[in-house]
Amino acid sequence: MNPQPQELLTSYHEDARSLYERIVKEDPSQAEAWNNLGCLALDHFNDKRSAIEFFTRTLELVDHQGAAKNLARARKA
Repeated sequence: MNPQPQELLTSYHEDARSLYERIVKEDPSQAEAWNNLGCLALDHFNDKRSAIEFFTRTLELVDHQGAAKNLARARKA
């Protein structure tokens, strides 16, 4: 049986989250991975609290305009 498109999309986001979690576990200085975790949390897993945490972590590491916008969006959600 072939997976349905929604199943593939869900699987892709789960796989992406697992990958970024491994990256930040091995190297917590990877700001882009933190930002991507925040985007996944906010946009695909409906996890506002984690998204805010991940975007904040990104901004602690670097000046990142995208993460700042994402953080504002997460706080409004």
